[in-house]
Amino acid sequence: MEPDYKMTMQEAKEETRQFKKIFTNVRLIDQMVLHRIEQEERMKFQDGHCNDFWNKNCPCENCVSLKAFEGKTQKTKLEFMDSDIYQVTARYVEIDGTPYVMEMFKCLDSTSLIDVAGQEKIVSKFARYNEKVYKDALTGAYNRRYFEEHIKKMTGSMGVAMIDLDDFKLYNDILGHNAGDAALETIGKIVQKSIGPDNILIRYGGDEFLLVVPNVKEDEFLKELQQIRDKIHDAKVPEYAQLQLSVSIGGVLSNDETIESAVCRADRLMYRAKNQKNMVVSENGKIGSDGVVREFVEEEQTKQQILIVDDSAMNRAILSEILKDDFEILEAENSEECLSLIEENGTGIALILLDIVMPGLDGFGVLEFMNKNRFIEDIPVIMISSESSNAHIRRAYELGVSDYISRPFDAMIVYQRVFNTMKLYAKQRRLTTLVTDQIYDKEKNNRMMISILSQIVEFRNGESGPHVLHINTLTGMILEKLEQKTDKYNLSWSEQQLITTASSLHDIGKIAIDEKILNKPGKLTKEEFEIMKTHTLIGASVLENLELYQNEQLVKIAYEICRWHHERYDGKGYPDGLKGEEIPISAQVVALADVYDALTSERCYKKAFSKEKAMEMILDGQCGAFNPLLLECLKDIEDIIEVSLDMDAQMDVNPSLVTKVTEELLDSRIVEKASYSSWRLEKEQEKRKFFTAGLEEIQFEYDSAIEAVTLSEYGAKLLRLREVIIKPEQGEETFLGSENIKTLTKALHQTTPVNSEIRMKFLANYPEGQRWCQVIAKSLWSREEEPKYIGVLGRIIDIHEKDTIYFDNNKDVTKGTKAELKEMVQQLEKVFDSVRLIDVESYEVIPVREKKSVYKSDKCYNIFGKKEICKNCVSRKATVKKDQCSKIEFIGENIYETIAKYIEIEGHPYVLEMIYKMRDEMISDPLGRNDFIEGIKNYNQKFYRDVLTGVYNRRYYDEYAKNMTQMNVLALIDGDNFGIINEKYGHAAGNIVIYHIAKMIENCIRCSDVLIRYEGDKFLLLMENISSQMFEMKLKRIAEAINNMVLEEYPHIRFSVTIGGVHGVLPLEEAFKEAYQLMEQGKKEKNHVVMKRP
Repeated sequence: MEPDYKMTMQEAKEETRQFKKIFTNVRLIDQMVLHRIEQEERMKFQDGHCNDFWNKNCPCENCVSLKAFEGKTQKTKLEFMDSDIYQVTARYVEIDGTPYVMEMFKCLDSTSLIDVAGQEKIVSKFARYNEKVYKDALTGAYNRRYFEEHIKKMTGSMGVAMIDLDDFKLYNDILGHNAGDAALETIGKIVQKSIGPDNILIRYGGDEFLLVVPNVKEDEFLKELQQIRDKIHDAKVPEYAQLQLSVSIGGVLSNDETIESAVCRADRLMYRAKNQKNMVVSENGKIGSDGVVREFVEEEQTKQQILIVDDSAMNRAILSEILKDDFEILEAENSEECLSLIEENGTGIALILLDIVMPGLDGFGVLEFMNKNRFIEDIPVIMISSESSNAHIRRAYELGVSDYISRPFDAMIVYQRVFNTMKLYAKQRRLTTLVTDQIYDKEKNNRMMISILSQIVEFRNGESGPHVLHINTLTGMILEKLEQKTDKYNLSWSEQQLITTASSLHDIGKIAIDEKILNKPGKLTKEEFEIMKTHTLIGASVLENLELYQNEQLVKIAYEICRWHHERYDGKGYPDGLKGEEIPISAQVVALADVYDALTSERCYKKAFSKEKAMEMILDGQCGAFNPLLLECLKDIEDIIEVSLDMDAQMDVNPSLVTKVTEELLDSRIVEKASYSSWRLEKEQEKRKFFTAGLEEIQFEYDSAIEAVTLSEYGAKLLRLREVIIKPEQGEETFLGSENIKTLTKALHQTTPVNSEIRMKFLANYPEGQRWCQVIAKSLWSREEEPKYIGVLGRIIDIHEKDTIYFDNNKDVTKGTKAELKEMVQQLEKVFDSVRLIDVESYEVIPVREKKSVYKSDKCYNIFGKKEICKNCVSRKATVKKDQCSKIEFIGENIYETIAKYIEIEGHPYVLEMIYKMRDEMISDPLGRNDFIEGIKNYNQKFYRDVLTGVYNRRYYDEYAKNMTQMNVLALIDGDNFGIINEKYGHAAGNIVIYHIAKMIENCIRCSDVLIRYEGDKFLLLMENISSQMFEMKLKRIAEAINNMVLEEYPHIRFSVTIGGVHGVLPLEEAFKEAYQLMEQGKKEKNHVVMKRP
């Protein structure tokens, strides 16, 4: 048998024709001169060298064609030319007895080059990876790495500005990280649209941006900063319309200094701007909303006051000299003067610098006074003393000092710590104000919704809207007075608020009472009264059946109030005859409020009593017995009840608005529309059943609630099955088989409301035998805020004849298409290790055989040792583009090249896949194998590693790690009070803390575990093959190690982490959500590990 490299000229032409369908270029190289031979009717030599194509002046040092020729074999290499990568295959051939090398090369496709670790693993092409390595994925600005590696040492004439988003932490804490991300993304887009092409925008930190503007005049620079500030303030954040963005900007001009030095100056000005927010501050002054630059000297009288307390005049003078330029200085030479100034100025003092050792009352005595009178909560104190023992420092911190500075000290350190501490307190005050406003708005909305719900009952009862509001107000007033009188019930402020809110639902059970009884103008009969009394049990039952909210404290309290607000202190109430303290205090208070308002309000069966008469009737026991303490409370507030009710009516929920909404909800037309909708739905179902009956395809519906499949009438008859099949995966009568059902179910559970449709192929058990079918299914989702998977609609189509391919040497089907495919495969198998036909809808391999029916035999990804589809499937991309694509696949130490070519056979789409394993000699010019692999590693190191800690970064999680299926254990590790460390000690200290936290975690975990710096001070830990008990031990060890860590640079800093851990939850995105919730729970205590076990 002739070797396959021997051929005639005609055969060589045919091979060349086939290879040109795959490769960019095909040429013959002569042994002696390596001339290129053009493909013409007759092959002829043409002057020129093979290296001319690569723009080289001499032959390649590692010529792949020469090696193939010398070994009478085939060799392959990768060739780098500029930013392109070419795969070159050189094959030794003998044409009519003359030796040649057939050289085939193609430019690798940059859009699908590499799988697994992402296409950028090579094809940023080593020259163009900067775009992603140095760009922030969220905002599109340059990232901190770009600053560290390229910007910070630059010098020259330029404007440097620090731009900080105001109240960023609040957005994250109240609205979630998605809101914070949306705000940052909005700011990034605005700034980039506002600056010139030569300007540089860098996301410097979490909510901080750095802007560098080269060769700019001061007035132009400040005008640009002002425009940026105004545009951001006017901007709307998509999906978060309630956010009112603002930024604080500090700007400086730099000449001979480095940008790193200018950033420090701009950073100080930026924090000065944060004192007022939405402000631009330069070294010459601040720019207001009117655009006028105001010098700081105009505001001397508004400088913040600092009180220096020290018995040494020299010490006071030194500290005053350090701080006098930016602050107004008050001085006290002893504790008595200090206390006098504190009482005189109160929170007008922005900060106190306090010595310990003084005649009379020492510094600790001052701190005790400030704690007793609660000044310490509003005025920060920094203790400066030569006493540096641990006992003194510990006692100072226990008494509430913000910082402790030991003498002798550096002037710059004192200034910076004072500045940072004041900045931190200012931010806390703003946050307190904003949180208070948020709570008020939320509480107002909650009360409005509960009022609407309650008034639905009141409308049926013929009562007016203010009744619910009156009960709310009276309940709150009585509870407040009760807590002043006694600590017997020990009700916190939040518990009082819950009782007040829940009081609105006290009569919700009346919704089930006949309106004739509710609105009867006269006295109820005995039988009617018995029916009326059942509203307590009905209301309690309604709340008891809210299974989703059973653990909510509000529902528990509302249950107590609904059921027992008609019980009386002497046991003569209903429905359960409870007595004394057997009645929950919530129900006792609402009972008293309800009786008082019922007496003083007009009802359909009576006129309103005066408040004096009502009080007399209640105190005389005419309305039943009440808790004596509560009666005292009612007497105490008697004089202010009417005023309070009037004020609440004006300031709280608008009764007219509530009434309007309630009327609309109760409008009978809504009920009519609901009935009409039900009728329309029935008609649509009838139409669907009529039309599907005429289709010769199997249709089905799956209901997850009852775990049942309903087949169409045609499908049930064809498959000889029942129309309704309960738990199909457990039955033997399903024609898909239990394994296929599980595969289909898994795929459906991975869909989303947005991407809800899947298509899969299975070998099914039809009554007449096995046949190939296609399942087209659409998942159904609930309409809740967080949609839930509720079922499936689907079709099953018989594709057996279409999906079975025959190859027959004697007969070409459809104009020889299959014969051409067979011939192409035979030629390509001479070059590639594997050539195969892929059905991209099912990802199954169709072997090409003669005179045989071809069935699916394997999944295309099995050849790479995988159990699921490649994340960057080249065959899928080739199908979408209807073109040829290629990629490089890294599996362990092996490297594979895959070329995927889109083809159609009898109108059905397939992909022809050609796979070649790269040998050692493949990686040659201009990089050797080691250099090539090292280049990839270096690239990944920058691309997927956090520049500060060296662990994986957020990009690694988003693009790769979150899709890992082997990692079924996840923990979210979040630093406690990290913002305070940044604010107080500066970003340099914060960076050191983050670095050491990462190293401490790495010391506690295995080398197979994956640690990711997710963002800021949050780390993500992924693990596999670990028990839940061992996982919990690991997390506790991490928390303990970090809690005990001492930094040489900042020995006074103490820090801890809170950890949320989830074991056995997949996919990882779902595990992340659960871990985040657990972490947030743990934040209430801090330094806490909260775990969810399987």
